[in-house]
Amino acid sequence: MSPVIQIWDLDIVDILEPVYCLGEKTKKKENNQKIKSKRHKDAVISLSWNKHVRNILASGSADSSIIMWDLQEGTALKKFNFHTGKVQALQWHPFESHFLLSGCTDGIISVHDCQTENGENKTWKVEGEIERVLWNLFESLKFFCSTDLGFVYSIDMRNTEIEHSTKAHEEAVTGLDMSQERNMLLTAGMDGTLKMWNVEDGFIFLKAFKLKVGSIYTAKISPDSGFTTAIGGNAPSHNLKVMDIDEKLKDEKVKKKFKVKNAMPTTSRSPPEKKARFDKTSSKKSKHNVKNYK
Repeated sequence: MSPVIQIWDLDIVDILEPVYCLGEKTKKKENNQKIKSKRHKDAVISLSWNKHVRNILASGSADSSIIMWDLQEGTALKKFNFHTGKVQALQWHPFESHFLLSGCTDGIISVHDCQTENGENKTWKVEGEIERVLWNLFESLKFFCSTDLGFVYSIDMRNTEIEHSTKAHEEAVTGLDMSQERNMLLTAGMDGTLKMWNVEDGFIFLKAFKLKVGSIYTAKISPDSGFTTAIGGNAPSHNLKVMDIDEKLKDEKVKKKFKVKNAMPTTSRSPPEKKARFDKTSSKKSKHNVKNYK
C-alpha cells in the first residue's frame, strides 16, 4: 500500500495514468521538514470526501496522521497527529461541513472540529480496533462505530460515555451503513452475515442474511434506494452481490418499521435536528468554502 493518493478522471476512457497525485513516497534521505510535514509517511488506509466543500478530501494513514487536502490546488491544508494507531476509518459529517469523524486501531474514536486552528477534537475509547465509523442520519449529534471484536457502538457527541452497544457479529464488523428508511442500520461481518437493526432506541435486532460471498469486507446501501445494498466479500467465484432487502423480507412487521418515514438527503446543508456542536453554547454558522480550513 502507498502513502500517495491517486486522483483519476473517470470521464476519460482507457486512461493510463492518474490526473495528479496527492503526496509523494518517502525518500531514504529527506532533510526538508516542511516537505515531510505535508504528506503521509506510511500507507493511506482511509479516505472521506466532503460533500459540502467539494474540493476537500480527508485521508487517514497507517502513520497515525490525518491530512486535509485541497483537490483544486493539489496541496495539503492541515495535518493532524492526534491518534497513536493506524487511522482506519474517516467520515465527514453529512450536514455540518467542518466535523470529521475518525477511528483508529488503538480503539480511539474522535470528532474533529476542522474550523478551529488546531482541529479541536473530542475522543472516546472502546475495546478492540475500530473498523468503521458512521454518522447517524436522523440524530445529527450521534454516530456509530464498529470493531474487530464484533461490537457496534452508538455514541452521543455531547456525552463522554457510550450510549449503547451490542455484540453484532462473531467476527470483525467490516460493513456499517445507515438507510434512508428511518432508523434502519445494516451491519456486515467477516462471519459472512448481513444484519438489520432498528436503532431508534438502542440496537434492536430484526433480520440476518447468510450470504455466499465469503467473509464480507464491505456493505453499502444505495443513496437512491433504502433497501438496495451492495456487498463485497472474499469468495473466489462469487465475491460481489447486489440485493434488494425489501424483496427478502417476508415478515410484514419488519417492513412496517421502516416504511413510514424516510431520511433527509445526505446532501442537505442542515440536519433534521439542531446543529451539531461540541457543547450547548451557540456556534457560528459554517461558511462552506475552503477558507474555513486554512
